[in-house]
Amino acid sequence: MPKRAASGRTVALEEAIAQAGDERSATLGLPTEIEPGQFTFTFMFDTGDGVSAQDITFTWDGGRWATWSQDLSEHEGDLSPGSSAPAYGWCS
Repeated sequence: MPKRAASGRTVALEEAIAQAGDERSATLGLPTEIEPGQFTFTFMFDTGDGVSAQDITFTWDGGRWATWSQDLSEHEGDLSPGSSAPAYGWCS
């Protein structure tokens, strides 16, 4: 289990927000160069009721298309298993 800050979010997410200078610009794990394989990064998403950490998992085999999923991030605080509602898709 990742370390949590007083906000309930992970310490890593709170540090990324502080480094970005504002909550909406924070990201975690975004590679500078995309290579074939799978990676997950965390970004801040405006839900309309506030900003929430979301995870995107991106899988690419080096070809012309990739698959992705988006869901609530484990870096966010006060979540229950029922909070998860992942979206899936592909891009080319």
